[in-house]
Amino acid sequence: MSSIRYVIASLPRSGTKYISKVLTKLGLKCAHEGHMRFNKCRLEWDDEPGIWGDSSWMTVPYIGFLPPGTVVFHQLRDPIKVLNSNLPPGGDSYFRTWDEHAGLATDPFYNKPIKWKRFIWEQTQDWIWPDKIAEGPESPEEIERLIHWWLNWNLWIEYSATRRSDLVYVRYKLEDMDADLLQNIASAIQPGIVGPRLQHCQNILKEVSTTINRHRTPNDRITVEMLSPAARLLMYRYGYHD
Repeated sequence: MSSIRYVIASLPRSGTKYISKVLTKLGLKCAHEGHMRFNKCRLEWDDEPGIWGDSSWMTVPYIGFLPPGTVVFHQLRDPIKVLNSNLPPGGDSYFRTWDEHAGLATDPFYNKPIKWKRFIWEQTQDWIWPDKIAEGPESPEEIERLIHWWLNWNLWIEYSATRRSDLVYVRYKLEDMDADLLQNIASAIQPGIVGPRLQHCQNILKEVSTTINRHRTPNDRITVEMLSPAARLLMYRYGYHD
């Protein structure tokens, strides 16, 4: 039986499926939402010997329970693109869909036997705003909730990983992905082992399409000016500017 070695933590529409394919092609088994989902969390696996990981935005609630030595990659993507991609024109935002799936919109005891949903409710009821349901799919309230989610989800990733000295925390921007960064990611997963050649990393990045998960038409309504001061400061701290 082997334990999970690394996770990619992020938000929906932040390239988690893309990076899972890149790392798998590199020889590092990386599932996409395969071990950490709404209804399960598998930290040990009988059929996957060696080094393996999972790339899932649903990783976040489980970071505090990861085995010692696990590498937590905090993957960032341009916040405005992430927010607009989570707000398809005329449709429900990813936040609203997640809210309904997790049963938080009206009833905190909905589907209580599923530990993930109960855990989310207990840990996030201070910022979920269950009593402030948005009026419409693209209403100002919906956008405000989405921005609030982006802010707190990223802070949750950072805090959960850095508060434990036995975890390895690595943060990077998806826009910076190149052969050098990919080689560094591989070296972080396999410390002490010479990473893959740069040429090999370059070839893999050319092979994997960056448009493999465009099943949602992005919006263009959310702008930097709409961000709260706290969200804008975090965006700047993460290296994104106007």
